[in-house]
Amino acid sequence: MDEKMVDPEVNEEVMDDDNLDVEVETIFLLPVPGLPVPPTVIEDLCTRVGYLEYKHGVVRRKMEEVSDTVVADNITIGEIHPRVAA
Repeated sequence: MDEKMVDPEVNEEVMDDDNLDVEVETIFLLPVPGLPVPPTVIEDLCTRVGYLEYKHGVVRRKMEEVSDTVVADNITIGEIHPRVAA
């Protein structure tokens, strides 16, 4: 009922041991955690994405600080009433 597993054919010309010592140069770099990235690349990314900023070697979401007055000016009485009444 179960089929017997058969070893795949091996092309001995391709599997020649003499070629194993040859080092092949990698065309691209693999990403490595902690890999240094040029600041210009990070700045370009932050500019394109818009909500990121680069400070002290860390890419973070951009936060805009506003005063309590500005926040209060943008809240209408209709928004406050249901919160206070609840």
